[in-house]
Parts: sequence; C-alpha cells; structure tokens
Amino acid sequence: MCSYGGCIQPRPYDNHLTHVAGDTKILSVDRHVKFPTLLAKLSALANAPSLLNSPLANALSLLKYQLPGEDLDALISVTSNDDLHHIIDYVRTIIT
Repeated sequence: MCSYGGCIQPRPYDNHLTHVAGDTKILSVDRHVKFPTLLAKLSALANAPSLLNSPLANALSLLKYQLPGEDLDALISVTSNDDLHHIIDYVRTIIT
C-alpha cells in the first residue's frame, strides 16, 4: 500500500498516529525491482513528477515504510537498491 499527500496526525480518540487526507493505493512490483524503477512507478501511480533526477532528490526522503507492529513515528527511509531489497527480503520472510 502506498499512502501519499495528506499528513500524519494523532487520532483524537486514542492518540495513535494515522495518515489523514491524501490517497492510498496498492502497487505490486517484482521482487527484483530496482529503486529508480520503483520511484518511477510510484510517481506515475500518484500522477506526480519524478523527483529522482531533481537536485532535491538527495535531500528528501522519497520513500518510507512501516514495519509490522510499529507506529508511524518509526518510519524507515528507503534511499537505495540495498534498502529496497532489505525490506523486500524481510517481507518475504514474515509471509512465508
């Protein structure tokens, strides 16, 4: 699942963080996908320009993920092929 736009805020009734406004979509990719390809697919999914070749690309955290059981205040940045394949391998181990 990919959530974008909007912001992360505490829910008023239990103070747990949640993604508010924006959109959430599902994207399926091959486990051998390269980081630039994934960013291009995410940009297309969100109908947004690619930041990959932007001067801001190195300064921005373009992609983050949430580990199972963790709150949204513990998001982990993905900035390279190694980071991407680490989470793909991790997910494969918990679902098999």
